[in-house]
Amino acid sequence: MEFFDSSVSMEDHFQQDVLPFFTCCKATDNCPLYYEKRPSIDSSNFRPPGGGGGGGDPHFTTMDGTMYTFNPIGEFTYLRIVDDIVQTRISQYKTKAGVQKQACYFSAFVVKSGNSDIIQVELNELDLFSFRINKQSISLEVGLWNFNGIAVDYQNQSLVVVHTDTAIGIELRILSGVMQAIVSLPASAKRQVRGLLGNWDDDPSNDFQLPNGTWIPANSSTRDIHFNFGMVWKETNLTSLFAYPTGLSWMDYQQPGFTPVFTEPANNSACGSDKQCAYDVVNTGDINVGLSNIAFKERVAEIERENAEIMTYCPLSVTVNNGDVRVEESSGGATVSYTVSCHKGYALRGKSTVVCVDGKYDLLGVCEEAAETESSTTTRSPQGSTANRMQSTAVWFAPLMFLMRGTF
Repeated sequence: MEFFDSSVSMEDHFQQDVLPFFTCCKATDNCPLYYEKRPSIDSSNFRPPGGGGGGGDPHFTTMDGTMYTFNPIGEFTYLRIVDDIVQTRISQYKTKAGVQKQACYFSAFVVKSGNSDIIQVELNELDLFSFRINKQSISLEVGLWNFNGIAVDYQNQSLVVVHTDTAIGIELRILSGVMQAIVSLPASAKRQVRGLLGNWDDDPSNDFQLPNGTWIPANSSTRDIHFNFGMVWKETNLTSLFAYPTGLSWMDYQQPGFTPVFTEPANNSACGSDKQCAYDVVNTGDINVGLSNIAFKERVAEIERENAEIMTYCPLSVTVNNGDVRVEESSGGATVSYTVSCHKGYALRGKSTVVCVDGKYDLLGVCEEAAETESSTTTRSPQGSTANRMQSTAVWFAPLMFLMRGTF
């Protein structure tokens, strides 16, 4: 169930977050059900985001970790998740002297999330970022810019991160005159991803999935991947979200007859064993473009380490309403145990102790108001207990409804 930010809509927050608390925890005995849907915010429910991307003379890493090379000229579906769309423009590589090479690079990305504004980020002739919002050129200073359903974090002249309200993040970097893109997706996007970043389902064998749901084998040749997978995700003049300079159109950015180099180059001493680096050095003639692939992989590894650290974090503060939680660390903080004791007048329902290992642990029990007895031999009926709780709830509701009278 979705949480509602009170700063955005107090009415939705009250109806979806506050009211269920009183209904489950004050008027009935269903408080565990409430905390199942509205758990305390800690790392016990964290799921690491998935990441994929590409760079250089484009080399891709799918969401499931499959690496491949795809070097066309045109505009393509980088990824699509239902109504979230990221498209990329791939252009022919030119040297600083203007000599065209049989190589390509990412020259622009465009992002749209549902009914959000459309953000276009391009690599201009000065090897700097330029921006378009809803197809109109705009000048942005370094900083965070919030638009409708989407935001641009312009960190510096070589790094921009685009965020959508649906938790998609696209990190765009400029290295050696070419653009790189690393995507982070929420776990909820799993099995919904389509496009050049593959089919995110933890199964690399079907990463080269086509729009019709079928796929080509994971061990396909670079030539087969190019023509039978990558080119199938080509955008048309009707589907492209890109805007163009005055006097130019979609057709000016297409070159269907371009054929890349499919042969694998010999190792390059500067690249070590990195084949993608060696490939780019040969085809662009620039050692720095080749080395940018190594920097890209290091950045992806860094993001993976950051996610792993979040995943293995065990919080040192856990709260249970109407109770106290004792926290004990062991193994240098790698393992943490939590033991709850309820306040006077409250009884524990659920587990009294749980152990957190690698950021994972079961939910602690909850402290519920203890049942009262009218005499030593007569127990109050469940109906009577609920009635009293309903009366108590009314006491809670009255001031709340008074404070929120002007909200509705």
